[in-house]
Amino acid sequence: MTLSFYIGLKYLISVIWSFLAIFFLILLVDGSDQIVGMSSQGHSLIIGIKNALLRSPIHILETMPLIIMLGSLICFLNLTRSNELIITRSSGRSAIRILIIPIVITLIIGILGTVIGNPLVSFSIKSSENLLEELGIKQKSFLSVSTDGIWLREEYEDKQIVVKSNRTNSSGTELFDLTFFEFDGEDNLQKRINAKKREYY
Repeated sequence: MTLSFYIGLKYLISVIWSFLAIFFLILLVDGSDQIVGMSSQGHSLIIGIKNALLRSPIHILETMPLIIMLGSLICFLNLTRSNELIITRSSGRSAIRILIIPIVITLIIGILGTVIGNPLVSFSIKSSENLLEELGIKQKSFLSVSTDGIWLREEYEDKQIVVKSNRTNSSGTELFDLTFFEFDGEDNLQKRINAKKREYY
């Protein structure tokens, strides 16, 4: 069991080094792109690095299979070069017993990536979009999709109309089962209207 934990520790360290290498590469590539883009818009280098850091979780999640693969490769190549893997196999230990701890670690990483990674990615994407909207690089989005349905905000003179729809057609030009909420300039609800269908072009 001690040997299994030793191999598991070596595997975990290799995965961490693989993660750091991929993370640095992402910052190098995406950070350079963000810095150039921000500089062309007249913004500082710090803003470009900040946006690259905000965008990094989505790239990390996308490259997670590569990180695991590289970590596994590094771990077992090092064990082979140091003859530790050969000695372990010679002692009669099966390949399954050698791999059981690395497999468990990989499953834990996958679960954490799903449970923690996905919400973190959603938050980071939203934060990046908010930053770009504040800088005037990206126009504010008036459309939001949630588990409650489709939400659309429209501005009309000094009023704002919030539209909630339960579904849309395949092209997104028609909304069905709508509820219109009309607000005045001080965000006070003035009117609520229900409708079956509305077309957008």
